[in-house]
Amino acid sequence: MWSWKNGYTRSIYEGRWKDNVQNGYGIMKYACGDIYEGYFKDGHPHGHGVKKQGDFTSSSATIYTGEWVGGAKHGYGVMDDIGKGEKYLGNWSDNKKHGCGLIVTLDGIYYEGLFTQDILTGHGVMVFEDGTNYEGEFRAAGVFSGKGTLTFSSGDKIEGSLNGAWTEGVKISNGVMHLNVSNPAMPPNSKPNSFGKLSVAPNQKWNAIFRQCFQCLGVSETILTPTGNHFTNGPCPTFDNVKIWQNVAVTISCSQKHIQTPKKNGSDLEKSVDCLELIPHFGQKTLTLYDYTELKLYLQNACETTHHPLGQLVLNVTNAFNTTYGGVRVHPLLLSHAIKELKCITTRLYQVVKLLFPALPGEGTDVVLPYEEREEDGNPIEGEVVSAASLLQPTLLPRVHPALFVLYALHNKREDDLYWRRLMKWNKQPDTTLMAFLGIDQKFWAKSTHHSPTYSPMKEQLFQDAVETLQQLKTTFSPIEKLLVIRSTFQKMTVAVQQELGAQYLWSMDDLFPVFHFVVVRARILQLGSEIHFVEDFLEPAMQHGELGLMFTTLKACYFQILQEKMSMNS
Repeated sequence: MWSWKNGYTRSIYEGRWKDNVQNGYGIMKYACGDIYEGYFKDGHPHGHGVKKQGDFTSSSATIYTGEWVGGAKHGYGVMDDIGKGEKYLGNWSDNKKHGCGLIVTLDGIYYEGLFTQDILTGHGVMVFEDGTNYEGEFRAAGVFSGKGTLTFSSGDKIEGSLNGAWTEGVKISNGVMHLNVSNPAMPPNSKPNSFGKLSVAPNQKWNAIFRQCFQCLGVSETILTPTGNHFTNGPCPTFDNVKIWQNVAVTISCSQKHIQTPKKNGSDLEKSVDCLELIPHFGQKTLTLYDYTELKLYLQNACETTHHPLGQLVLNVTNAFNTTYGGVRVHPLLLSHAIKELKCITTRLYQVVKLLFPALPGEGTDVVLPYEEREEDGNPIEGEVVSAASLLQPTLLPRVHPALFVLYALHNKREDDLYWRRLMKWNKQPDTTLMAFLGIDQKFWAKSTHHSPTYSPMKEQLFQDAVETLQQLKTTFSPIEKLLVIRSTFQKMTVAVQQELGAQYLWSMDDLFPVFHFVVVRARILQLGSEIHFVEDFLEPAMQHGELGLMFTTLKACYFQILQEKMSMNS
């Protein structure tokens, strides 16, 4: 730590030094009250960093998270301007918004286009909360200047030359009005044609974070193409794997010496960090199910500590993601950007992991490691799918789930609100009324009176275990975990009916769907539509078929039937 006076105030720096100036990671608390946390070079912010400026108590503050060059914002970064009530996601040059980017405002307006010296100019798009949108020429955000198309929430369009500020009145010349008379009942598309095409590509974001990790591993990032998705010159080049592991050990050792953390002799944390410095024998040349289990355990431990390059990478990139898509200024249209960015982060992180464990399957491919090296009854034994998503989703998704799921909830709010209102109404009914309404065969009915000749205590709560199991859907964070909860729900249903109807009972779809529908209603899963869309977006193709895929399809069918149900129950 080092501090010095600046007039009557004092600046404080804590971090790495080289040649008597700040070099490496550090935290600078400036005399004016600003705080920068990130990487330095020759005494200036350089690389990835976060700077907080202004007075947060008076809401006249800004937070910038992104890339710096020589003390200036340069490259991709996210600026949250609390005073203006807007957030910018895009490229910078010499402290100014410059290049592709987008803005979301506190009052729900979305801008996307090309910025020049802080001003949105040229072709761009603008979208309002009600779906009204504009695509065309801008002179500034909210100021039209040239040819464009204004589409209203009704689907009606105006094409022509539009000039003026949206808030002050827009002059239209040489305009043509197109009425949405072909199908007025059809909801109009709330996105302009160029939506998403004028913003920064996902593989061009957070380059400084990945660059820092490559430097720690002693690998030049020039081995990658500008997209960050494939190795250059065709086949994957060979690396000195031993040298990479030596750099990992050096990084961990230096980090432990620099960051003085209290240690307990023989603690699990201390032992796990020490083990991370050793070159593992698994995952280097071949990959068995045992190897993969050990590899996942290593990866889990590595990502839990910031001493390891992987742990620092995961921490920085997930913090950057949460800063981008979390907070007050969130917009449902950011969901598609978040999904693409998270998938790209998964791909790029997998590249780093594969440098450490070359036996992993190539990028974009997957392998199945059988649980047993044999076949039973002529059918292959199920195995574990190994891919970038299956390996890394359990690490990434829990860390970003709160911010990501808020976007899903906003995007699907209308459907989920309708689903919830209907669910609350249906759950006021007793079991027999609800079961009759859903068309469940009476052999599954739970009797609600002790005077019934078929009453039994077990049948009173026949499907309660299944209901409680399905409620665990909200406690899981990855698609495969959610599918396993659904499968476990079906298993609980089967156990319940076999106890009543005999161990030989097998479901027919005519019986299964109404009963599962009943369980879904009674489980009262908040924002079920958002959960379904999340699974659809991140579920691997290999998992979309077979038993788990069919069960997930059944859950979707129940949700959409709840939305579309026209009948009502009498209280």
